[in-house]
Amino acid sequence: MEEKTYAELEAELNEIIKKMKEPNQDLNVSADLYKKGQEILQKMEKTLNDLAVMVEGETK
Repeated sequence: MEEKTYAELEAELNEIIKKMKEPNQDLNVSADLYKKGQEILQKMEKTLNDLAVMVEGETK
């Protein structure tokens, strides 16, 4: 599976947030969206951590 860019992850997260704001959400759908959002946030955090390590390596 190809790694997604930070911008792609952010766009996915924004779509999930938009769906979660829709009225009359089924509880199972909301739980699934929440789980997907958490996974995306973890990927975004990993991407930022990887970048920080790269930058730190270049500044030494």
